[in-house]
Amino acid sequence: MHYGGMVAYNIPHRLGRFMFILKKRSFVNIFSIFSIAIFLTYYYSIFKINYLNNDYQIGLDFLFEKSGFFIHQSPYINFPHFSNLSVLLIGVVNTLLVSMCGVISSVLVATLITSFFISDIKINKFIVNFYVNSFRNIPLLVQILFWYEILLHIMPTVHYSHNFLGILINNRGIYIPYPLLSIWTVFLLILLVVCLFSFKIKNFLFNIFSIFIFTFLILNSKWSIPFISKFNVKNGFRIYPEFLALYLSLTLYIGAFLSVNFISGYQSIPKATIEAAKALGLSKAQQYYHVFLPVSLPKIIPPSLNQALNLIKDSSLGVAIGFPEIISLFAGTVLNQTGHSIEIILIVMLIYLIINLIFSFIINQYNKKVRVWNEN
Repeated sequence: MHYGGMVAYNIPHRLGRFMFILKKRSFVNIFSIFSIAIFLTYYYSIFKINYLNNDYQIGLDFLFEKSGFFIHQSPYINFPHFSNLSVLLIGVVNTLLVSMCGVISSVLVATLITSFFISDIKINKFIVNFYVNSFRNIPLLVQILFWYEILLHIMPTVHYSHNFLGILINNRGIYIPYPLLSIWTVFLLILLVVCLFSFKIKNFLFNIFSIFIFTFLILNSKWSIPFISKFNVKNGFRIYPEFLALYLSLTLYIGAFLSVNFISGYQSIPKATIEAAKALGLSKAQQYYHVFLPVSLPKIIPPSLNQALNLIKDSSLGVAIGFPEIISLFAGTVLNQTGHSIEIILIVMLIYLIINLIFSFIINQYNKKVRVWNEN
């Protein structure tokens, strides 16, 4: 009876305390909403005075106006009579191109550095410590400017270009020969790749035949071979120094952070597992593939995803050296020409948000599959 009396006595007390906390939180929420409403109203009035009263027309019509300038580093031919929307698409493609190349290369660099860390050679440990501590602690913008100056001032001029197997290298970029493929040749090559990877054909003779056809079509095509003219290099596929500087900087900078994640994943493996792998006679490469990757991937992917997203956002620093990505082209040149600052900045923010959300979704789905694979 006494225990029951305690319960009957405590219920009203606890209920009253709960209602007090609820009312207190409700007051805080109402006050916060009211403060935000006042803040937005105040700044909307300032916006109205600064823009709307000065005949500022909000809209997206400027996207279909002529850009009026030519873009050299474009994935396709661009002309001054193209619209600002075309300029935006070029910026998005260039951003995705340097970001994806940087992500892939930084993962490869981190894998190489981790293999150095696993090895028993002392100089490899020194290389790991020097690389990680150096590139992680130097600001990315400084690294971008450094590599850009290196490419401009140390590389030879056009008439003294280095020629390596038909590839010309100078301070204006790298010129690579490429085949001039017809539409039917491209269609056939795509069909072969789809057959090899989508249908998972394991017939050895078919694979050899496909490789032979692929090689024959490439070698039998006409090639655009770069050569030095009077003032410049003509023909060939040109990789600009701005792209190279940004790509190298992103790769080495993010690769240092990924190396730390990879090394931490390796150190999280129980010593008994590593000793068992050694007892079975597995080489370092076999240990890396059969032990390190399956065990540590679920621990590596989440922090590595954050670094990959940082790399995509850090690609906007290419504006410092004139690389034509979204910020440089759309939030720079187009904004200065049209004056639609609010719409342009909102569009740029939305594009970066969409790219990061899509990339994050893909990596998270892969991470779930890895976890399921490990559990099974």
